[in-house]
Amino acid sequence: MLKAWFLLVATALLFTACGDEEVGDACDLPAPIADVCASDATALTSEVCLYKHSADCSSRLCATYVGSEGFCTQTCDPDTSGSCPSGSICDRPANADLGFCVPNAIFERALN
Repeated sequence: MLKAWFLLVATALLFTACGDEEVGDACDLPAPIADVCASDATALTSEVCLYKHSADCSSRLCATYVGSEGFCTQTCDPDTSGSCPSGSICDRPANADLGFCVPNAIFERALN
């Protein structure tokens, strides 16, 4: 009985630890997607590239932002305060319905 309880608590802690805290963790875009993102001259993809099937991220969302390395992200609402975890900001690209969380360091680098 004690082993079952320990397993239940350990499992709960594992799932608790895998929330939105991963925003900003490194992830890789598949080579064909990364190549398209790097070569496409449209305003949206030159600013943002979002891959929606990443095995590296629990949200399944891996992004690049103004030429950054890939990072895990999540969708957010830029009109709602606190829709991203601490240390990140919600940005909505032009012509997009939803925003996504960008780590502050990557966002600030893009401004310069």
